[in-house]
Amino acid sequence: MPNPIDRGFTGLAPMLKLDALKVRSLWVLLLILLGLGVTLAAASGFSASLPLFVMTALAASTSLVSQDENYRLSRLYGTLPVSRRAVITSHYLLGLGLQLATLGCALATVAGVGLWQRSDPYLGVLAAVGAFSLAILIFAIQVPLQLRFGSQRGSLLLLGVLFATGLAIKLALDALRPSPASFESIVSWVSVRSWVVLGIAVFIQLVCLAASWLIAVRIYERQDH
Repeated sequence: MPNPIDRGFTGLAPMLKLDALKVRSLWVLLLILLGLGVTLAAASGFSASLPLFVMTALAASTSLVSQDENYRLSRLYGTLPVSRRAVITSHYLLGLGLQLATLGCALATVAGVGLWQRSDPYLGVLAAVGAFSLAILIFAIQVPLQLRFGSQRGSLLLLGVLFATGLAIKLALDALRPSPASFESIVSWVSVRSWVVLGIAVFIQLVCLAASWLIAVRIYERQDH
């Protein structure tokens, strides 16, 4: 007979607090990485620091699942009045919150660099939003892979997926051979319709996150902890 506590979102609030404590153990490292990002942006421009901001966001958000495996916290969760669905939901909510918080730091850095260098931050904002949109999609792919195959193998599989995707895009571009004018027209189209593109990107992210959450819950509920 199924455990009644495994139904619904029992214990979600305490689980969020527990996940926050897990992230707090990394706060020194996260602050150092963010500080390096801000310093690099001030010295070399925001484009040089953007990868560091994205890597910080991904490292923080995906650490929730990897810490469960490293410290065998799933056994602890099994002794607490917390449903498995609440465990996964907490990981997703806090992981997404960390992504958005890091995006906020990146956008603040864009504004600061723009004021410092007296430049238009528009392209920096577009680059940051685009990069973090990709980071959220990577997060949505990585969590189910980590749960199903473990943190190490899941990360390797993610690298394989990203490599295959990048290779497919490169082959498609090589086959189509778009001219520089085509790229300029695409950038111009996006610039004029930036809010429409942003709305579409947010919708795609929400759909991917919802699908990822459903898959992750299904995997986690079937595991023996």
